[in-house]
Amino acid sequence: MTNKNENPSKQIHSHSDFVPNSQKIDIQKKLENFKVFRELEKKEFIEESNKRFENLRKTFEVEIKEIQIQQLEQEKSLQQKTIELKEKELVDFALILSTKNEEMTKINAEIISILEKQRPISALKKLLKNQEKQTSTKRDWSEFEKRFNKVHDDFLERLSLNFSKLSKRQLQICALLKTNLSSKEISDLLNISLRSVEQQRYKIRQKLNLTSEQNLTSFLVSI
Repeated sequence: MTNKNENPSKQIHSHSDFVPNSQKIDIQKKLENFKVFRELEKKEFIEESNKRFENLRKTFEVEIKEIQIQQLEQEKSLQQKTIELKEKELVDFALILSTKNEEMTKINAEIISILEKQRPISALKKLLKNQEKQTSTKRDWSEFEKRFNKVHDDFLERLSLNFSKLSKRQLQICALLKTNLSSKEISDLLNISLRSVEQQRYKIRQKLNLTSEQNLTSFLVSI
């Protein structure tokens, strides 16, 4: 017979009190496994995201480098075309000077021939020759040198420093050879004989220590 005075609360038990210990352990393990799984899943997601980001970064860097290379190639191409244009202008100018000086030489020769027939004084002939060699050549060379230095920056200065034995005239001939002018064209431009040009070329080869197999013009063009 039940005691009516017994406390009813003692008869009430929580649901967990009726769960076996084995089931409690199993649930706990499942929760722990789920946490581990979530952590792994999170780690994999982060690693995958990092890989994608790294791949995107590398792709972006490659594209940037390709763009930079293209820009450099375009700039080099433009610079090369500009240099080629300036070189052509320089050669054209040198040829114009050469032709002009050749014509001046012919004119002066005719004047001298006419005056000789009239028995002119020797001073007049000397004056005409000096006018031909000094006035025109100095002015023309000054203009040529300005244009030459714009195309071949510091060439004459470097050549003079590396080969200090070269004379001023020989440096002039080196500059003209670098523009691929012939000995005849050089002689006309500088108002000197063709033989003088050939002699200077021989001396230049010696001072540059060139062998018989080395071409003077090719050597000058390469530096």
